[in-house]
Amino acid sequence: MIKKFLLLIFLSSSISASNIPSNESTTGTALTLRHFHTFSSIFKSLTEVNIEKENELTTKKEFQFGIRARIHNNIKLSSYFKRAYGQRHLDDWTVENSNWHWKDSSDRGENILGVGVSLRELFDVNILEFRTTLERNFESSQSTLKLRPGITHIFLRKGSPFINFFLQYEVYFPINFHEETVYKSGIYTGALYHWKKNIKPGFFVKITRTKWTNSQTAISRNVPTYLSTDSKTIFGFNINLYY
Repeated sequence: MIKKFLLLIFLSSSISASNIPSNESTTGTALTLRHFHTFSSIFKSLTEVNIEKENELTTKKEFQFGIRARIHNNIKLSSYFKRAYGQRHLDDWTVENSNWHWKDSSDRGENILGVGVSLRELFDVNILEFRTTLERNFESSQSTLKLRPGITHIFLRKGSPFINFFLQYEVYFPINFHEETVYKSGIYTGALYHWKKNIKPGFFVKITRTKWTNSQTAISRNVPTYLSTDSKTIFGFNINLYY
């Protein structure tokens, strides 16, 4: 009798666990290409293409175009449009044929609009920056506030910039979705080599942690309340072009 009771508890916990996304920890790679164009001393544009293989299921692709305006020596305003593929959302945790899984969103395109302000201050060969961005995803109807402080150290050679090393931290505040106050955070570090005046290659490491709570499908199926985490470490290579 006791064995049967313990078996029922084990089976019940196994079924319940299968309804809940497990904590993930993955390592991936990324390639980023950026093109900066200067219209005047005030206005610049940024065109960016980013491809990221973050796990076996999803490949993220992002195509972005934005305008930046310097309204003060230390203040920049920006706006951008992004077409993104491979974004993961809470409701991507779903069930099909009794199999709970994350949807593969590699081919799902989403339109994102963002506006931001950057505060920068130069201290000798160090740049302190604080970036605030408000982003709206029109496919998921989600709005996110992102805060990103950072520091860049500039190594000089013969009085000119040689290599930039940067360290940044970013937090994501969901405005109209998610149960957590901060649902994502990340550390970004890397270097940029001043190879030529118009060409600057570099590398970066991105470590992010995302929290997932119950999807609408999980709620409708009376899945117990859960909080799972998704940790990613991305090693990337980037090329900046200035023309």
